[in-house]
Amino acid sequence: GGPVVHYHSKSLVKYPEAGGVWNWHQDYGYWYKDFFLLPAMATAYLAIDPQNERLNNGCLRLLRGSNELGRIEHWSKGDQQGADLERVELAKERYEEVCAEL
Repeated sequence: GGPVVHYHSKSLVKYPEAGGVWNWHQDYGYWYKDFFLLPAMATAYLAIDPQNERLNNGCLRLLRGSNELGRIEHWSKGDQQGADLERVELAKERYEEVCAEL
């Protein structure tokens, strides 16, 4: 329960087979650094075009079940942020990496 608040929105444009990649991260890793103590938030992701492995167009990659991990530390350098890569590699040993086909 409690009030609903819009915290953040953005538009990402990535053309097929072009552009950069996003660092592995947890959205709560960012929220926590922005002083949200609890993960009582949600992310909504809307793909305008289909995304999947076959199209090779930058589908959203997830570690199935990794929500069990809780928050892991995130690093910041300039405008880049990401999850502790040592922890990500350990998580990849335990959780299946999947493409969210949209």
